[in-house]
Amino acid sequence: MDGNGEAPQVRMNHVFVDFENVHELCDGVMELRALDLVVFLGLKQDKLPVALVKQLLSRSASVRIVQLTETGKNALDFVLAYEIGRSSALDPKGYFNIIAKDKGYDPMIKHLQQHGVKVRRFDDSATLVAALQPKQEPVPTGAAVAAAAPVAPATDSALADKLLANLTANPKSRPRKYKSLVKHTQALGGNVEEKSAMDATDRLKKQGKVK
Repeated sequence: MDGNGEAPQVRMNHVFVDFENVHELCDGVMELRALDLVVFLGLKQDKLPVALVKQLLSRSASVRIVQLTETGKNALDFVLAYEIGRSSALDPKGYFNIIAKDKGYDPMIKHLQQHGVKVRRFDDSATLVAALQPKQEPVPTGAAVAAAAPVAPATDSALADKLLANLTANPKSRPRKYKSLVKHTQALGGNVEEKSAMDATDRLKKQGKVK
């Protein structure tokens, strides 16, 4: 409750999946609060894995599938860009997240960020979940809230402990590849440098706690 006795507004997590580029979603995505999930399919992507269909049905009211009706170079990218622009105009306080390994989205993302849109790209869904878990915060109401002081980066040991705790608590959304694990660790540490994330993950490897 806020000072007026009203429940604080929760910001919507808009998630846009380029399914031509990324072909799976971890269970953690479906557990996000205030979820608006849009899955983009190419013209020829007329079959989805049963496991994915079950995931989408578990939050069917929060899921939309957009399938292209035409083919063309970067056709899906342009449709996704349009949908983000439309959604950000309708919900200017929302969080907008693209799941795609395609760095071609990055110039568009920078442009949107310059216009105040809270948008980011993630290579995979596990990294997205790791970044959003501590970010479920209400929209400030009443007087403006002072900006929080920057958090000092964690040491490799502390980051390794935090990573281990996160992986233990989220067995269904663990990264499957080393590169994804490093990005997952960077997100957990507040976007720490890649070397720090690698040192933390390697520490757990040497301890035999990850493989």
